[in-house]
Amino acid sequence: DVQMAMSMAPGATILVYEGNNIDDILNKIADDDIAKQVSTSGGYYPASAMLPNIVSEFSAQGQSFYAASGDNGAYTNAIFETTNILIYQPTTYPNMTAVGGTVMTLAQHGGPWVSETAWSGSGGGWDPDVAIPSYQQGISMTANQGSTQYRNVPDISMQAVTLYSLRNNGILVPTSGTSASGPLMAGFTALVHQ
Repeated sequence: DVQMAMSMAPGATILVYEGNNIDDILNKIADDDIAKQVSTSGGYYPASAMLPNIVSEFSAQGQSFYAASGDNGAYTNAIFETTNILIYQPTTYPNMTAVGGTVMTLAQHGGPWVSETAWSGSGGGWDPDVAIPSYQQGISMTANQGSTQYRNVPDISMQAVTLYSLRNNGILVPTSGTSASGPLMAGFTALVHQ
């Protein structure tokens, strides 16, 4: 996560919060109110009762909160309600942004952009407990099989495949997943704010 955020915004100050309880970690980030872009790659179920309040505090303070949408592909309403494996909280909460994954094609290594498509592993679907937000209303959901009644996730997507991280004294290691997309989006937002 740190390498992905740094690769997008190399001059940014990166803060790392660690702990044993996700609510305590996120609450500390909100209380400190230093980080203006926050990303999490961890999903958990069930989400706590405190999470909506913490995410609302982020929003009220101008902190952008990005959560990876998961790497298990699309899920259906029935799966969402009955299977913990595919639910990637906190991606469905209002006042936060779920980040899915894309596959980008370049003309050559380091060359110009050619195309970008949705990554089949990117988590997505809808949450039957959250009404569709205004920014998703009036959009045809026929092609993507989205919901016209409930919040659809992800909200946005970013490169998730054919990425590399440096490990073990400079060895390039291929990596992929929405756990890269979320911090990349946080880094991008840092550049926008700059």
